[in-house]
Amino acid sequence: MINNNLISVIIPMYNNSSEIIKTLDTVYNQTVLPYEIVVCDDGSSDNSVSLVKNYFENKKEIIVNTKIIMQNNQGAGAARNNAIKNTSGKWIAFLDSDDLWMPNKLEKVCDIIKKYEDINIISHNEYSIYSENNKNKKLNDYSNWYNTKQDLFVQLFEQNFFSTSCMVVKKKLIENAGFFDESLRSAQDYDLWLRVSDKQRAYIIDEPLAYYVVRSGNISSNTYRRYLCEMRIIDKYKHQVCQLLGKNKGEKLIKSKILKIHLIEGHAAIRNKQFGAAIKITVRMIPSLVRK
Repeated sequence: MINNNLISVIIPMYNNSSEIIKTLDTVYNQTVLPYEIVVCDDGSSDNSVSLVKNYFENKKEIIVNTKIIMQNNQGAGAARNNAIKNTSGKWIAFLDSDDLWMPNKLEKVCDIIKKYEDINIISHNEYSIYSENNKNKKLNDYSNWYNTKQDLFVQLFEQNFFSTSCMVVKKKLIENAGFFDESLRSAQDYDLWLRVSDKQRAYIIDEPLAYYVVRSGNISSNTYRRYLCEMRIIDKYKHQVCQLLGKNKGEKLIKSKILKIHLIEGHAAIRNKQFGAAIKITVRMIPSLVRK
């Protein structure tokens, strides 16, 4: 295995004792190893931290720098920020503590870093799998969603095709964008991708190099919280959208996005049997479109 001195892997963790070792295994099984792995525990009440400490101790013969940071429970955004600020690599590879990487993920990423000096954002396709039945998988083909000839920010505003455990971003870009917004307890990753995308060009590798694990404990299972955060994000960037597209096209895109959020999150609330959330989202739809 080759060790790479450019990439720091950051993993926010909260009560993931059942999944974290499988996730770490997919990092240590890379054909090109990262420079370091930084795990930030967000106030876990289970034995996640001791599991990670023991795991790193058992892997100490493999030359990868490791850190475990512990904080009081503040949310995934704060945990990621804390981890990033404790890294030394030029690039940050994001990995959630229950997701998985293909063995050649970092090798493919390093090839892109070497080939394209002007690229600061790298992503790739992934599979969605359900922890209850890992044989059931769905391909998320993000490479077909991105048009390199169009503004990246506008495309992301319309539809987010950056999945967190697929993202590798130059650290300086994240620092300049102001890190994750810790006041957003959901969708804070989407908010940061919008900020780092300004005047940037991304490279999306046309291969599934990760598994996104869908399970009941995922942060997205709190549908109404996610809905409220997404609506805050729309309000935060609506003026920038209108500046880039003009008033008429911008407002049309904003209206379409608001409608899409209500339909998607309303459907998700029903699917997750969160019927109170479904009613609240439905009731807010018309006023939200009028206020756009």
